Amino acid sequence: MFVVTLSKTSLKKLGAGAACCALVVFSAMLGRFISTRTVAVAAPVNRIESAQDIQTWFTGYGLEVDGASITADKVKIPRRWDDSFSAFNGVVQQSGMDLARYKGKTV
Repeated sequence: MFVVTLSKTSLKKLGAGAACCALVVFSAMLGRFISTRTVAVAAPVNRIESAQDIQTWFTGYGLEVDGASITADKVKIPRRWDDSFSAFNGVVQQSGMDLARYKGKTV
């Protein structure tokens, strides 16, 4: 027959040791889980620079597009914005895009 007597400090040490062991086991299991998963690589950014690119983009979403009616123009975004262009950028931002990084550039 064995009798074990634990004081408050030895009980705290035993609890801390058990917590450390549990953390090590959990980390090992998490590492094994992560290493067996596959991650999809992000698709490259689509650059739309021609009428053909526009038609391909819409066709990718299942829409039929008449390629003869498409035009692709280069536009210079002004460096300084007046109130109307700021309002236009606000509408663009509602769709999740922003023209601020293109100030003064031709796109």
